[in-house]
Amino acid sequence: MMEKSLPVSGVLTPTSVFSVSDTLSKVVSYMVENRQIAVPVVSSSGKYVGVLSFVEIISSRLHPHTKVKSLVVKVPPLISDYTLGDAIKILSKTGVLGVVYIDKNHAPIGIINPYTILDHAFSNEYKVVPREVMLKIPTPLFTDDPVDKARKFMSKRIVEYLPVVSKKKVEGAISIWDVLALMYTILYKRSKKGEIGGELESLLSSPIGKYPLRKLPLEKVDSQIPLKEIREGAIVVSGDGSWPVGIITPITFFKKFIATLEEEQLPVTIEGSDKLTIFERSLIIKKAIEIAKRVKKRGRLLELSLV
Repeated sequence: MMEKSLPVSGVLTPTSVFSVSDTLSKVVSYMVENRQIAVPVVSSSGKYVGVLSFVEIISSRLHPHTKVKSLVVKVPPLISDYTLGDAIKILSKTGVLGVVYIDKNHAPIGIINPYTILDHAFSNEYKVVPREVMLKIPTPLFTDDPVDKARKFMSKRIVEYLPVVSKKKVEGAISIWDVLALMYTILYKRSKKGEIGGELESLLSSPIGKYPLRKLPLEKVDSQIPLKEIREGAIVVSGDGSWPVGIITPITFFKKFIATLEEEQLPVTIEGSDKLTIFERSLIIKKAIEIAKRVKKRGRLLELSLV
């Protein structure tokens, strides 16, 4: 079902590398232009230090000239003999959005993130049910809500897109790159506390509907959609298609599906399920895991295989 034995050296996502002395504005410009969610950071000597993602940036609201050193998250790197499965374990355990592959000189070569896993760990025919892998949105954003409401939700729930509605329909979605661009591609005024002030406060308090929204596909909550179609995000709507109930992205897919399987840590192998429907496959997987759990409680489970 999921290909985890691939060597990470062959599936890396290319990325620019930033120094601890670089500014947040420089990193954000790259992230927005290239739609990246996390980047590697190195010391002044070029050795790997850690990772910086959009979560740290939008949560901090630091001045754009702040050095990235203050926000770097230390994450164990990947080395030559690591597999995609090893990368998945690190992402699941740490909760970060990217894990970096380094060479023998400790210099970053590339990064593995939820987008990488979506691109390489599954076949193009693999399908998912939105209900099972979406982030639930109890109350969607409205066009007259402030941009800062989106920023706070994204930093807390860690998601790239949020649906935006008017009183009548789904209008589109605001992305993390839209929020980053608003925060770091304008003129700034520094407050006494070192935080961004002045014009930014006005921008963050302005209504979301004032800015162009992204048009994402609308997928019904119990439909079946190809996994590759969620790479750019999809808004999950109710059965009648009238109202958003969630959002599905590479990050939500990873957190809801892959991370859950990793947490189980059960040696369950299922072969020959590719020709089954998503509902049949889901039922078999759930039943197999349920049996494996019962066996594990009573003794040592070495492997459970189903062909």
